[in-house]
Amino acid sequence: MIVTMDSKEILNPSRFKFSYDSPTIISSTTVGHEGGSISLQGISFGKPNSIVVGNRECVNITFTFTSINCSLAPFNDNEEMPIGNQTIIVNIDSLIGTYDGFQYDIPPTPPKKDKKLWLIPAILLPCLAFITASVVIGLYLKKRHDKLKQSTAATIDVSYQS
Repeated sequence: MIVTMDSKEILNPSRFKFSYDSPTIISSTTVGHEGGSISLQGISFGKPNSIVVGNRECVNITFTFTSINCSLAPFNDNEEMPIGNQTIIVNIDSLIGTYDGFQYDIPPTPPKKDKKLWLIPAILLPCLAFITASVVIGLYLKKRHDKLKQSTAATIDVSYQS
């Protein structure tokens, strides 16, 4: 092996040691329940041995020196999808880079139905029943009163003759 540095040949390359920097992840895209492709941006990337997001392996890896793309499998159901920050671990020839800012794209939860909606019919129906009963009783009493008034008027018309 011949090693050159600044256009000069190094005489004893077997004693020459060099190393790579660990991969540094600066940012990532996200995926939701359906899984899909994520992109990692950073530096010192090479061919990854493995990429793990939380506890899930990322597969179908493509890379450049500053970016990595890989795919996460879909989840079985929403309950399985972790909430909060997940750690991404990139292993490139035993050099480890981590990123703690990955979050799954969780869809907004639908607004909760007001559990007190049952109160409307529970209050309204008895009120309507009371009003209806009051009207019926009122009409009955008025009719009875009118009938009583008529019968009293007939007895009062009796006059005394002397």
